[in-house]
Amino acid sequence: MTSRLIKFAAMFAAGSIATLACAAEEAHDAGVKAELLRGTNEGFITALTTLIVFLALVVVLGRFAWKPILKGLKAREDKIRSDIAEAEATRARAEATLRDYNAQLATASATVQTMLDEARVQAQRIADSIKTRAEQDAEETREKAVRDIEAASKDALSQIYAQTA
Repeated sequence: MTSRLIKFAAMFAAGSIATLACAAEEAHDAGVKAELLRGTNEGFITALTTLIVFLALVVVLGRFAWKPILKGLKAREDKIRSDIAEAEATRARAEATLRDYNAQLATASATVQTMLDEARVQAQRIADSIKTRAEQDAEETREKAVRDIEAASKDALSQIYAQTA
């Protein structure tokens, strides 16, 4: 981090000096006196003081501003990464839970279908049993009725024979 700041400061200083040199050269070409290129100590001292103040400012900002800012950005980046990882883990758990629920639903559906099929078979057996029992009861009732009719007929005939005799 500090090496980046130093490189940045050096590039800025070089750019600033080059800009000042170009500006002085243009001023000289236009016939205007340029204090920086005149060779006076005053222009050189001003440029050197500006450069020193700038470098000091870069160092102070690097130590007291950039480091805390970068530290905060790094912490934020780490938090975002952990939040993303946590979200992916939660999504994976949710998908696994969904698969489990779908499997349970399919199993329950198959179980319900089996139970319904068994209930239909049992209902058919019970219906057949009731029908058979009803037919047997009807047959027994008919046979009893026929017997009762025959008995009543015999009784009536015997009463007729008894009265005739």
